Amino acid sequence: ALRTGIAAGAETILIPETKTDINAVFDKLEKGRKDKSSKIIMLAENGEAAVKLVGSGTPGEARIRAQTGEIEAEDRIRITSEMRRPILVGFAEMSFGNSIPEVALRNERGSYRSRLSFFYSGRFLGNNMLTLSYDSQRPINRTAGRDRLFQLDPLERIYPLFGDSSTRFEAAPSNSKVYARIDHKRSFAMFGDFDTDMDAPLAGYARKLTGVKAHIENSRGDFVTVTGARPDTAFARDVFAGGTLGIIQLSNADILSGSETVVLEVRDRRNPEVIISRETLARSIDYNLDTANGRLFLLRYLSTFDRVLNLTQIVVTYEHSATTMNSAVYTARARKSFKEIGLKIGLSAALQREATGPDFLLGGIDIEKTLPRHGSLQLAWATSQGEVMGSGNINATNDERHDGTAYQLTLAEPLPFLGSTVRARYLNASEHFFNPFGGTVTPGSRRGEVTIEMKPRKGSVLHFGVTSERNHTINVNNGRLAMSAALDQTIRERVKLHFGFDHRALTDDLNETKTDSNLVTIGAEVHLFKPLTSLNSR
Repeated sequence: ALRTGIAAGAETILIPETKTDINAVFDKLEKGRKDKSSKIIMLAENGEAAVKLVGSGTPGEARIRAQTGEIEAEDRIRITSEMRRPILVGFAEMSFGNSIPEVALRNERGSYRSRLSFFYSGRFLGNNMLTLSYDSQRPINRTAGRDRLFQLDPLERIYPLFGDSSTRFEAAPSNSKVYARIDHKRSFAMFGDFDTDMDAPLAGYARKLTGVKAHIENSRGDFVTVTGARPDTAFARDVFAGGTLGIIQLSNADILSGSETVVLEVRDRRNPEVIISRETLARSIDYNLDTANGRLFLLRYLSTFDRVLNLTQIVVTYEHSATTMNSAVYTARARKSFKEIGLKIGLSAALQREATGPDFLLGGIDIEKTLPRHGSLQLAWATSQGEVMGSGNINATNDERHDGTAYQLTLAEPLPFLGSTVRARYLNASEHFFNPFGGTVTPGSRRGEVTIEMKPRKGSVLHFGVTSERNHTINVNNGRLAMSAALDQTIRERVKLHFGFDHRALTDDLNETKTDSNLVTIGAEVHLFKPLTSLNSR
């Protein structure tokens, strides 16, 4: 068994297609609640491997994805609060006199000063867990006079090594003087720092806020989550091309520390609108951030292309100070499962209300149905209404209303011959649909694709695909039809050969031009040495 720590976030387990015996023991991997993803590459024995996951103490939902070759599976695990004996720590103080040191140090006035601070965690009214923290002098998460969200930077901690498997995490993250949370099995209600946890297709809403959150969930995984907050910050989303050296200047300064999420996206070099993979970078490991000036320092080089020449880009989302902002944010997410018929239905809604500006509403529905042979059919619909008062280098039309809709249909179905699998996807977004808080959706685009994958013999994989795309906005009006075929051949696990052919027909109605192109691809991947029997990668 491989042992690793896991908390709220995403964990990726990659299992190479190899028969090498497994001989790996991984150290405990600690994860914070900053939506960082971790990756473990492991070797399998006769195609099987066992992984033991140990929660680090932070309650939340963990997403686990396992992938081997073209096959992948995903699941979610709810990490509940630990039921333990009560613990209480705190202090209270009062000072009197005309020369109180604390008053002089803080540039305050008066001859009287008091402070109360405490932390409590323990059982409450039966099988419930209560966590309560309070500091009368400052918000719990404020350090050096600046607000911050969620976990501390690991490099700011003193004596981070304990010599055992101990982990550290913030039990009461709050940008207010109070943090309160009560847990009952999978359900909880809280006041403090939280993630909206609205990762619905097309209608995703990812912000880090301070406010109220309630989550009700049963043992079957059906849940309802509602949140409410009144942030005095604004949301921003910046996108930069890969290959940037050293320092990246964000479009805003005075960033709320801990609110940032930095993601490395890999896009298909032939179809840049298609995201192949997303990797969430970790602060102090992959980058550092100067929150006062809005500068991002990369600690490792991020190439413009990956090893097969796919495009890479850096997506940064964060909260920054906005003195003119006075908003209220409300979100709701619900999901119901009908296991008897293999059906899941989800509903999502988010409302941003501005005191001096228009509101912005985002809502949607998503449906997932299992098919024979472990296939799946997914349908998602979303709508956006109003104006977004945020900022960033992708929102060049801040004063434009974004009243539009989008829908998406996805099919994956194994076929009963030659180990074949058919995949189909159709996405249609109106010209004014806009959602900067979730995944990237190109407004005014209509795209449909069908691919089939076959394995006629051991080590051989055939790919056939057809893609039709249409883009129509005030700036562009074009269409593209693409057809492709490819063969991947593996020879004794150390040599992989690739042969591919692509044909594209591009029609530009604005310029009244048509372009046909053909692409022939030949590639080889050779491993000169046997795979290692122990791998540990983040």
